Amino acid sequence: MRWPPPLTSLNATNAAQNLMGAFDFRRKPLPSPKLPQAPADTVAFDDSAYSPNPGATLTVNLQVNTPALTLDSSASGPVSLKLIPPAGVSAPSGFPATVAVSGGKASFTTSFSRAGYYRIEANGPNGSLGFTTVDVGVNPDTCPDVGHSHRGAAGPRLML
Repeated sequence: MRWPPPLTSLNATNAAQNLMGAFDFRRKPLPSPKLPQAPADTVAFDDSAYSPNPGATLTVNLQVNTPALTLDSSASGPVSLKLIPPAGVSAPSGFPATVAVSGGKASFTTSFSRAGYYRIEANGPNGSLGFTTVDVGVNPDTCPDVGHSHRGAAGPRLML
């Protein structure tokens, strides 16, 4: 077999077209793309029991994990917390803005007065990030998303 193979009539037509005018070879090259950097650590929430009823006290445990998702016991310092309540619901006045991590772990208590999904976002030591969603008493009668079925859903367990 001859290499390169002979051009087909379509390829011969395309090869005859001069595309050099479509390029500006004097233009400065574009900079290399900058990829986002993943944090060295993540904030994990132990949410194995996150389905409290409205008004119940909830203890939230979190830990700073390594990239291998094991406890980073050397992590210490403040973790900034941000609570995103369901639409039309105010954040509880006692919800902490920060908690202190020691030995890679921290915890705090809170309560939520109304049923719904509450998102907790955390920004901790070494740029660590994490979030969880707390399902507070959501059932078919209290579901905040009217018209959507949540039957069979066991509160989301999310980690970044």
